[in-house]
Amino acid sequence: MSDCTDVDATPRPITGPRMTRLARQLEAARDPAARDALTEAFWGEAARTGTPLVEELDDAPGHRAVTFLWRGHRATRRVLLMAPGLTGHDRLADSLLHHLPGTDIWHLGLRLRADHRGSYRMVADISAGAAPADPALLQRRLLALRAHGGADPLNPARVPTRWRDAQDSVFALPEAPPQPWAARRPAVPRGGVERHAVAAGVLGAERDVWVCRPPPCRTGRRTGPGSRAACPCWCSATATCGSTGSASRTPWTR
Repeated sequence: MSDCTDVDATPRPITGPRMTRLARQLEAARDPAARDALTEAFWGEAARTGTPLVEELDDAPGHRAVTFLWRGHRATRRVLLMAPGLTGHDRLADSLLHHLPGTDIWHLGLRLRADHRGSYRMVADISAGAAPADPALLQRRLLALRAHGGADPLNPARVPTRWRDAQDSVFALPEAPPQPWAARRPAVPRGGVERHAVAAGVLGAERDVWVCRPPPCRTGRRTGPGSRAACPCWCSATATCGSTGSASRTPWTR
């Protein structure tokens, strides 16, 4: 793995090699049937490789062309990308995907440093009518659209979100630092996370509470209440330990 720390990390708009080639092929297609065949072949490729589409750049070896894709339909008016660190809140119009005319392909390419790792959501606007010409009105519409964002249907790599029952898509470029702690290890005992709802009192609503329950202690020994030395399965977010004794901590709430 090469060191990319001296390479410019600023995301920049780009049209990747694959999209450039597809646009040329569609322009040269003889008839609608040929265009449809090219489009279906493209989506078949995307389904096999997953999204976003990642490509090397001959003139920028420390970067990759990363293309976010969305398969629309007749009602699709706009598609918005929401990616922390890549897209901003002030000008959401800059985060809209581009429609490839005559197809159901929506795309947005960014040049990213080759060690980038991140998460993102996407959402399609199927509201009737054209986009507002006034930038302020368009920004307002896109802000409302953000609340409906979800995971990329073509990207199986996902993580749960913190604030609601939804998921974010995640991706990592080839030079991203490894994360060996992120994958489950078969030889390590597994605990569990329980979700509970508790009354929020004066707020008049419920709040979610997660309780981390580690696996049972393997030693069965205790030197005193709450002793970490006696309980190798201590978890800082747990309310109960599975050993012969107990150790209380305040569970994490939101």
